[in-house]
Formats: sequence, C-alpha cells, structure tokens
Amino acid sequence: MSSDVVYRVDATGTGAGPPDADAEPTGTQRADANLATLRATAHPTRRAILALLREHTTLTASECGRLLGVSPKVCSYHLRVLAQQHLVAEVTIIGRNRPWRLTDGAANVGDRRAAELRRAGHRRLSVRVRRDDDLLGTAAGAIARLAHDPDWSAAVTVHAHLGSMTGDEIARWAEDVERVTRRHVRRAAGDSTASGSSTDASTADHRANVRLLFVGYPSDI
Repeated sequence: MSSDVVYRVDATGTGAGPPDADAEPTGTQRADANLATLRATAHPTRRAILALLREHTTLTASECGRLLGVSPKVCSYHLRVLAQQHLVAEVTIIGRNRPWRLTDGAANVGDRRAAELRRAGHRRLSVRVRRDDDLLGTAAGAIARLAHDPDWSAAVTVHAHLGSMTGDEIARWAEDVERVTRRHVRRAAGDSTASGSSTDASTADHRANVRLLFVGYPSDI
C-alpha cells in the first residue's frame, strides 16, 4: 500500500512542499496551545501535582498519590494529561516505577501565571487609585463651593486627627466608622420617608444627596 503526501499548491500551480516543522507558530496556533495548557492546569489535582514536583524534583505516580491522598491510577492519569501539554516528562530509568519531573514548559507556565497575577493586581490598583483620586477631588471641589453656603458651611468640612496606629488598627477604626455611618444613613433614610408624609416640609427642603468619606493613612510614608 502506498501513502501519498499532499502538497499545497500556490497560485502559480507550483508545489509549495510540506509544512516546515521549524516554522514559527502562528498567532492562532499559540492561542490554541495556551488554551490547551490552561485547560490542563485548570484541574486542582493537576495543579497540586505541579506544585509537588516543584518541591520534590521527581515523583512517581505512587508517591504523588500518597502525598495527595488519591490513588496512583488517578495520579498517573493526570500526569499523562500534563505530559500531553509538555508540562511534565518521565525520567528514563531502569525499573517499573518511573518518576516524573517538571519540564521547562511548566516553569514558563508558572512564570506566565505569576506575571498575569501581577498585571491583574496592577490593573486593580490603578482602578482603585483613579477612583480614590476622583472621590477626593470631587470632595475638595464641593467643600470649596459650599464654604460660603449658610446651610452647609459648618457641616461640610474635613475632620482630621493625628495618632499612632498600625495597619490593623486603622482597619478596625474603619470598620467602626463604617458601622456608625451605616446607622446614620439608615436613620436619615427613615426620617426622610417620615418627613415626606408629614406637613413638616422644612426638613425635607434642606435635605440633599450627600457623600460621606473617611480616610486613614500613614502620614509619614
């Protein structure tokens, strides 16, 4: 039986030859490979196996199973899935129990994941900083505008205190202020509902939507 090799034919009718094994992968091929790798590492048992191999260098399926509390058969299956994505490889030795090791590809996956987490953290931090800048800028502008308003000038101000605290103490202070603030907001909402159904319109006339901010930060850093 003969086997035929099919060659791609270009517009001139000339055979272009078989695909080049050394050619750079296309963007689609790289995306498909990354997706397959992500799928392979999505399973918690496979992630645990990769973590163990980072600690122990080489492990057999039986050793993985003992450390993870699963059967060697289960570990062997997951190791083969990881091997298909070139994340682990068998160590060639004489004997029945063949150990497995991480490949360079697994290290690259770990580096990429760490880089992705760092980038995601930077993005969240950037969003938070922009939000805080917008809030504080809006607050400063409102305070300046209302400084000469007789109804609001005394209330709309910045209350500042200086103390010596740790990060945990600032967090506990913020929790306390949050509880007090929520209580006042709920009470004001109840008063607003009650005043809307009564004949006392003076209080309702002086109500406005307000934004309450509280900020704690180390002043000498």
